[in-house]
Amino acid sequence: AAAPSGPGSPASLGAEVMARIRADRKLVRKYRRLAGPDADTRHGRLSLVTNWLHSQLIALAIGSGGEPAGTWGRRLEALVGAAAIAAPRLLTARYMEDERRFARAVERSFFGGDLTARGPVRALMLTDTVDELNGVAGTMRRLADYAARHPGRGIEVVACGGGNSAPGLRRLSTVTDVEVPAYGDRAWRLGVPALVELAALVEDREVEVIHAATPGPMGLAGLLVARLLGRRFVATHHTELARYVGELTGDRLAAELTGRAVRWFYGQAERVYAPSRAAGRALMDDGVDPRRIFIFGRGVDLELFRPDRRSRLTRRRLGAGDGAVVLYVGRLSPEKGLPLLAEAFRLASASRPDLTLALVGEGPGRPALERALAGARHRFLGPLTGEALAAAYASADVFCLPSATETFGQVVQEAAASGLPAVVLERGAARESVEHGITGLVVPGEPEALAAALGRLADDRGLRRALGAAARRAAGARRGWDEVFDELIAGYAQLGRPRPGDPLTQRQPAA
Repeated sequence: AAAPSGPGSPASLGAEVMARIRADRKLVRKYRRLAGPDADTRHGRLSLVTNWLHSQLIALAIGSGGEPAGTWGRRLEALVGAAAIAAPRLLTARYMEDERRFARAVERSFFGGDLTARGPVRALMLTDTVDELNGVAGTMRRLADYAARHPGRGIEVVACGGGNSAPGLRRLSTVTDVEVPAYGDRAWRLGVPALVELAALVEDREVEVIHAATPGPMGLAGLLVARLLGRRFVATHHTELARYVGELTGDRLAAELTGRAVRWFYGQAERVYAPSRAAGRALMDDGVDPRRIFIFGRGVDLELFRPDRRSRLTRRRLGAGDGAVVLYVGRLSPEKGLPLLAEAFRLASASRPDLTLALVGEGPGRPALERALAGARHRFLGPLTGEALAAAYASADVFCLPSATETFGQVVQEAAASGLPAVVLERGAARESVEHGITGLVVPGEPEALAAALGRLADDRGLRRALGAAARRAAGARRGWDEVFDELIAGYAQLGRPRPGDPLTQRQPAA
């Protein structure tokens, strides 16, 4: 009998895969270049084809380039095929890891410890964001730079897609990509990696710890590889995803389902790193064991962000008139509290026509924000980085972060280092970086309260200068990025060791 050939049948799937092979001229050229009768050549060709086939089957199961993946039967068939291809390699890697652990156990039993000096714990930091302009991506770029400057520390940042790999930053090839759920920006898509490529990297680097910076495709792939290969798995809680989904969609069910998925993900981690005490308490409220919560704070670059970068030229670019300039830096999206900021600024500027709002960043909320600020004095500057961003901070007069969903608020520390007083909300972790009445103002999340705080600082130059100077001193007392990363890496060596007491009462990497 002839094999079935309808949609979703093995014959149709095989035909599609073969068509993709013939169409991929790059694959064919690579295969032909691997010529020779020796075993290494045959192994190289086998690895090339199996890795390609595994990636193609994953892409067929998930959907490629935003295209639908087809029927559920076809998806399942492709996933089963991908798993069958990856299984031998992953099982072999797991066997070798078990053998290494057995050998170390024998050494400890007979000689009281490992005979071979192993150096620092080798770790991979997996992230779904590294090129974008957000706090997580900024931290990952700084960690990659740290890894490049300190190759002996044993850590490397791993992302999916984008540009080329560089010292400290390894980029895996993208099997396919998926849209960021509920975000509304179709240009930002998350790359899905091939498990066999990630597993090969873990093997080649003799990685002991897999650290998921984000709970997206890279984090999920890291969790799966860690389980399959028997590596330690830890994760960082950067973003209140469930609250973001609720803010962006207004769908309580979607927010609850997101919350459950995130709780499951962090429940798989041996340690969960939080950037602030508020974020750590939120994890405990979600049921994460306090003994598994550790603080991974943030540093501040006092050389880049400093008050003496203030200039008249930059103030003109901010749209400044004779009055004060209120600065916002971050993603232009509703979950950042920008509707609240727009309403509060309109209230504050009603009696202060020279008050200016300058907004640095981009995002799907910009059109709505432009409508909300129509008629008020404001300027959108788009994304800024490096010295241009530092000059924008230093040339403003007041910084405002109206978000109640922050898990840290790195921009508040950058503003403080630049000598700006900050206005933040009582809710959210950003308030941990502001001492009310000393380095800035902490207010309730109502438009009237926020407007009053902005107006108070706009009207009192002496007060904002005093608060700004205190903020700069406070920023100078915080630890730098290298010290923060040193502590993170040192902590990997302590995995598996119990620590009594509430970790949130321990010394914090950042205020």
